[in-house]
Amino acid sequence: GFLRLVQTENGKTIFLEPTESVISLDKKQVVYLLFNAKNHYYYNAKCYDEKNGIKYYTTLFCPSKDTLAAQYFGTGALALSMKKYELATKWFERAVKRDTAFCDAWNSLGIAHQHLNNFKKAYWSYIHGAMTNKTNEESWINLYYLMKMSGDTINAIKSLEHLIENAPTNPNGYSELWKYYKEIGESEKAIEIKKRAELKGIKVE
Repeated sequence: GFLRLVQTENGKTIFLEPTESVISLDKKQVVYLLFNAKNHYYYNAKCYDEKNGIKYYTTLFCPSKDTLAAQYFGTGALALSMKKYELATKWFERAVKRDTAFCDAWNSLGIAHQHLNNFKKAYWSYIHGAMTNKTNEESWINLYYLMKMSGDTINAIKSLEHLIENAPTNPNGYSELWKYYKEIGESEKAIEIKKRAELKGIKVE
């Protein structure tokens, strides 16, 4: 079934599921989560706006089969899409407390912390997400961007190398590292990465 936001008489829209959650939204926004009731987890989440269409969409990499963890994640995803970052962190923290192997929740927690400039917490959230499932592209790449933003070239490169090592057929690790080497003037290393990708049948551009 669907978890919906309902519009109240005072013109505000509030999200009332799970019961602990209340997120006030603008009058014209209609937001819902698509819930896979059969398997008891959110396999994707969509945020709709009547005027602008889809604003938020995610396909989960390692969805939780813990019903409450999935509901907490869904509520956090709504808060994140509404830029309510502090509220989002609370729900994602509940999700990972329920299911410590929920790598999507760890990754989303990192994103919320990063928006709040809590970079140390963002770092550890991404690390948890990556270590929980080492082929998890999102956490490795988000960690890369965090390290890049922090000016930490060595660990930015390591993040992408870890992605390549653990997911050797994923083109994004090669592509991001190739672009980064070009960006920092390491043309020979960029060529080397391109050759490594080609050996896997991956075109880097």
